Amino acid sequence: MIFFSENLFLERQARIKETFFSIINAQKNDLTRECANLNADTPAGMMMKFSSETTKNFVSDYLLFHEVIDAMEKGYIHIHDQDYYPTKSLTCVHHPLDKMLKKGFKAGYAPLRPATDIESATLLACISLETAQNEMHGGQAIPAFDFYMAPYLKLTFIQELNKCGQYDNKNYAFLLDTPVAEYQIKDLDELSGIERTRQHICNQTVIRV
Repeated sequence: MIFFSENLFLERQARIKETFFSIINAQKNDLTRECANLNADTPAGMMMKFSSETTKNFVSDYLLFHEVIDAMEKGYIHIHDQDYYPTKSLTCVHHPLDKMLKKGFKAGYAPLRPATDIESATLLACISLETAQNEMHGGQAIPAFDFYMAPYLKLTFIQELNKCGQYDNKNYAFLLDTPVAEYQIKDLDELSGIERTRQHICNQTVIRV
């Protein structure tokens, strides 16, 4: 059981008061500029900062060993995101989106199937960000987003190619042997034959992006 002397309690209360007024007065200092992801000048940011600073005191008072607190006070160590310590969550992540799109993943209690086209791939990317934000704190990023999306753009192209083949009652599979130079919508009026068909398929693919 931890006992605090009256002087220590008053000192801590004074420090909390000073901290809160620093936030209320929107003072630009290390406290209010501690986190690049949080604007402490806004009402929502102020409320989050109040909660953050209060939680830090709770962590120091009840969850950390005295040796750790002593090392912090002497400047030997710094606990990053100390306010999130009680949650036991992780901080900052790069999403391995290529693996998640290929194998699917579980969001909460709901298993999500692998992506099959550009729409499902982008949807899974959004769900990935949302799920991680609920489970952790800190920054997130999807590195090489366009690179991860490329295979599903190709799958979408194949879907549109098959639709066109069914409509024309033809087999356009040979078009897959020629890579698309760029996926852009272009006018079909000046095109004819297979080039017109290829561009039509490309146009329909881009519309879905």
